[in-house]
Amino acid sequence: MLLDYLYKNFVTETEFCHQAKICKQQLIDLQKAKLIPLASYKLEVNLDCQSFTGKFKQTANYHFYHPNYINWYQLTLLHHITNKQSAMAMFQTAYETAQQDFICSDSGTQIIQIYDSKQWALNSIEETWQHFTNGTYGLCTVSGLPNHIFLKHIHGEFIKYIISKNSPHEISTGDAKLLNSSVNILDEVTAPFADHERKTTSRQLNIINVRKQYFNL
Repeated sequence: MLLDYLYKNFVTETEFCHQAKICKQQLIDLQKAKLIPLASYKLEVNLDCQSFTGKFKQTANYHFYHPNYINWYQLTLLHHITNKQSAMAMFQTAYETAQQDFICSDSGTQIIQIYDSKQWALNSIEETWQHFTNGTYGLCTVSGLPNHIFLKHIHGEFIKYIISKNSPHEISTGDAKLLNSSVNILDEVTAPFADHERKTTSRQLNIINVRKQYFNL
């Protein structure tokens, strides 16, 4: 059920403000300044309640945030960041650090041998930042933060590259091992998604489908 998923993985606007020690108007102002991402899910709910006291109807709006956005806000306070430019620079630094960590990792070194950085079809940092501030990555990554965003990007692109070059019956043992490793890492950093949206997501396309087609899982 959608509400079960949201309450398990996200926090409401009220809880977000409580933990961040800000009021709703401050949250709105910080979002306008691009210092806190927007809600990842927005619900308009028509409540129809029945109990022994009678019937009750109400329309309510609920905003759900990734809990790590509270950590992000606290980082902006720690580094005395008060404007969009500085916040974006902090995001870019973290994203590029994740990229360097990937390049230096065992899996990254092996991937680069057949899929070098000139072939990477990654979004620009400006576009990635825009998606981050819109709350998109709070929905589609486990942490919502730059390190997982980069790993989702690079492994998703590598998976698409490998399967475009190799059918399930023709892929070499070495490429299959790299593909499996990328799928596993992507699985770790990609959100589970709500039931109603999973079939149209990268989880379905690059994890579930690839495991079924290439590894009979």
